[in-house]
Amino acid sequence: MVEYLKDLQTRNVHTRLELALDGVFFLGDRVFQVLRKLRQDGKVRGMYFTHYYGPPWIEPHAKVGIRYHNLADLESASSVLDTLCDEQKDIVIDKGRFEPTTGEFEHLPSEIVVDYIICHSFEFFLRVKEELGNELPLPNRIVDFLVRHREEITNQVINAKDIFRAETQVRPLTAAETVWVWERVVHHLLNAHKARYDYEGTVKRMLRERGINIA
Repeated sequence: MVEYLKDLQTRNVHTRLELALDGVFFLGDRVFQVLRKLRQDGKVRGMYFTHYYGPPWIEPHAKVGIRYHNLADLESASSVLDTLCDEQKDIVIDKGRFEPTTGEFEHLPSEIVVDYIICHSFEFFLRVKEELGNELPLPNRIVDFLVRHREEITNQVINAKDIFRAETQVRPLTAAETVWVWERVVHHLLNAHKARYDYEGTVKRMLRERGINIA
């Protein structure tokens, strides 16, 4: 069993089942505002959120990840999210709590931390909103953005030292690992942007056609 990460914890905030996607998307918009403010204030090292709704056995919730400098920063972020949840009692049924995570992902070896990859994805999600607007754009515009920033994603994520669990494990990614790192970046960027499954499939297909090998 891989040890829990020492600088990242995750938290699931559950929304009312009867609200379905509307509830989790509404909450996600508010969570995004909180995370953007934390980032602007330099309160955390990294962050992300992702919407979850379906399959049927998964209750709707937003998952929040915080990569922190110290526990005081995590506690501060947790307090801000607590306040948000308390303000949205008509939507939130369980505000959850931050818990340690191992950051493992079944398609990547244990030394590569998927939660660190997702934190990078959130940074590019911010860029998408800045460059393309707040609403989910047509798939070809997302694809154009990703192709245009391919070198940055390669340098900041694919070749990044901080996606590894320890400095002693840093190495070039294999081709098989690279396709899954790309997949996680794109999947979570689109999930944060409220994309549906068919939209994501279209984007991935178009990326392959543009020369990006993605799972």
